[in-house]
Amino acid sequence: MNTLDVITLGMSRQDGARAAAVMVSDHRLHPGVQNEWRASGADWGEPDFTLGDAAQAAFLGSGCEQFSRHHQLARDNWQESHLQIFWNEFVSTARSCLWAEGGSQ
Repeated sequence: MNTLDVITLGMSRQDGARAAAVMVSDHRLHPGVQNEWRASGADWGEPDFTLGDAAQAAFLGSGCEQFSRHHQLARDNWQESHLQIFWNEFVSTARSCLWAEGGSQ
């Protein structure tokens, strides 16, 4: 068993949800962010910045703190399944927080 074995997919899911909730609560994510699943390649603050860009940044720690425990331990040897589940939960949680109750998207 190696150190990465203790970081489960469930933990990566939790990390994604927590990252989105933190970023909504401190207003880094707001309704002005593009409601797009994919990453556009835009940087924080650019008009084309998407929820996907924010998910990628939070996983990698690019322009913000690194929320993924898996990526912190794995560095460049991270597993795609952890990125996918982190990203899915990040975007789903952000959408729920930003546009709940039928608000505009």
